[in-house]
Amino acid sequence: MDEARKEIIRKSLKEFTPNPNNIDGIFNHCDRWCERCKFKSRCTQWQMENSTQQGGDQSMEDTLEYVSLVMQDTIKSIYDELEERGVDISEVNNIKKEVKNRELPLEKMGRDYFKDVMQWLERNTEGLNACTEKYAVISIERAEALTDALEIINWYMSMIGVKISRALRSNPYEDADDAFLLYDRIGIGRLIIVCIEKSIQAFMFLMGNYPAGEDDILDFLSRLAKMREGIYVEIPQAKDYRRPYLDD
Repeated sequence: MDEARKEIIRKSLKEFTPNPNNIDGIFNHCDRWCERCKFKSRCTQWQMENSTQQGGDQSMEDTLEYVSLVMQDTIKSIYDELEERGVDISEVNNIKKEVKNRELPLEKMGRDYFKDVMQWLERNTEGLNACTEKYAVISIERAEALTDALEIINWYMSMIGVKISRALRSNPYEDADDAFLLYDRIGIGRLIIVCIEKSIQAFMFLMGNYPAGEDDILDFLSRLAKMREGIYVEIPQAKDYRRPYLDD
């Protein structure tokens, strides 16, 4: 992406005005699966991303560049706000480095789950494709359901671990009492539970239609259940919490 394009994106982000009918903060605790979301027309994040596009498909390089620019502007805004509040940014950075060097057990479970599921899908690509093709002859609905289950597993396999890290590390100050941080932690905890439960449902369907993968699938189901229980322990409020609109 050339500098002229970067400036267009920055200008577009600065001048962006959200739709007054948008749902405040709905994107904070969503799964980022915009193409499946019925609320995207009322989502500020989705509108911002689309406002910077000039039509046509965007290359992966442009997409990553866009995300990088948004992150840079967001970080700058956060640092400006911290400075205004008199917070020592160097102290915050030191705490972040300390926390980053300690991997929590639940984080490791999420990271290992992602790695192992990704490798399993790669090893079973041929078998899963053959299975889908076989069912397409018998029942197109069943083949589509199998494809959907695989898409769900693919979509959430990395998100679960990433969101676990965000939820558990959302407040590096153990004695801090911040209502927003608590709300964010609970919202992310609920998102993790949703991602896990959708993955469990997808794997259950897959197990019933792909017998060759039963042993590995049972292992993944066990891991997902353990991660869900871990979230129940770490963020007990997330179990019964309902994200506005998304869980209605």
